[in-house]
Amino acid sequence: MTMDISQIQATLQHRYPFLLVDRILELEPGKRAVGVKNISINEEFFNGHFPGNPVMPGVLTVEAMAQVGGILLLATTGNEGKLAFFAGIDKMRFRRPIVPGDQLVTEVTLLKVKGDIGRVAVVGRVEGQVVAEGEYLFVMRPDQGARTLGPAQAERRATLRIHPTAVVDPDCELAEGVEVGPYAVIRRGTILGPRCKVDAHVLLEYTTAGADCEFYFGAAVGGPPQDTNYRNEPTRVIMGERNILREYVTIHRSTGEGTATRIGDGNLLMASTHLGHNCQLGNQVCIATLSGMSGHTVIEDQATIGGMVGSHQKVRVGTLAMVSGYSKLSQDVPPYSLVDGKPARVVGPNLVGLRRSGLPAETRRALQRAFRLIYRSQLDLEQSLDRVSSELGGIAEVAYLVSFLQRMRQGRVGRQQEVST
Repeated sequence: MTMDISQIQATLQHRYPFLLVDRILELEPGKRAVGVKNISINEEFFNGHFPGNPVMPGVLTVEAMAQVGGILLLATTGNEGKLAFFAGIDKMRFRRPIVPGDQLVTEVTLLKVKGDIGRVAVVGRVEGQVVAEGEYLFVMRPDQGARTLGPAQAERRATLRIHPTAVVDPDCELAEGVEVGPYAVIRRGTILGPRCKVDAHVLLEYTTAGADCEFYFGAAVGGPPQDTNYRNEPTRVIMGERNILREYVTIHRSTGEGTATRIGDGNLLMASTHLGHNCQLGNQVCIATLSGMSGHTVIEDQATIGGMVGSHQKVRVGTLAMVSGYSKLSQDVPPYSLVDGKPARVVGPNLVGLRRSGLPAETRRALQRAFRLIYRSQLDLEQSLDRVSSELGGIAEVAYLVSFLQRMRQGRVGRQQEVST
């Protein structure tokens, strides 16, 4: 792990002229850190510290090395959002002067942490030769800077938990209670609602998420679409509340200015699932491990997609449908249905899903009757839809099933989003 100056400033509160570390070359939280300070003749302290024979003051050498130690301690779990203060210096020795043009490379090793107290060993080198070494004792205390903010700002700041190794762009908006884990990267224009949880190594960009969304390890949301028609137009991923994205889920933003890849509320995307550009998910959708939805796929409320399912672009999956694992979706999936196979075919109504959804028994029986007429009778599709409409069309769910199938007939190869030619 490395850190550039913007990441260092997000961890330490020091600023010019007292920020004395330019880059972190190595960072192993809980173990060690290596940082660099480039010594320039333009440093203000050289104006008065031995003019004509400039030497870096020993106290500033101690401070420069301490700032690397502070970064290591603040990257240790439990110290997020705190400040590291000197509590003691032991065994400090200066081996040779540091002069303009030198590059001070500080290696810090964690010796012990107990509660809010941390002890580190520090060694400073120039061109591989030791120039200073010793042991530092730090005490970690909560950041009191929030007291200088307005009451609302202070309250909001106090509720954020951002790991010091995380990178959060300044233009992002994080609501109260947001947690950001180690090495997460939150880029350009991301907006997170209250109590969202971002796990380690998550990447978010151009994403808006409502309250209580969870992004697990390695998820990547809002990246550019895998579409040769994309021309860097401004688009987004927009999701509602209470969505759970498990490990390595990928969701791409849309193609076409003013559009978005959209996800509703309460959805569960299991590990390594993928939503392509311009996909639209309803509410309470479950997509199982390793399934991939191509661009412009629409999945309606309470649908369930089994593991390792692949969809053609512009497929629509109806509400409360169940797609069995390993299925291939090359055309729309009717609502309330159970489909299986390569390509997927309707097996019957999704009886378990219908019962669990709380639909009245009368509605479930009507849907079963409709599926028998459509898929088990000797009538052709047009005749069976007419009969279902005349016998059962007064039930809203049946009427929607009929309407869905009629739109499928009008689309290209059973995909209602594609106009038949």
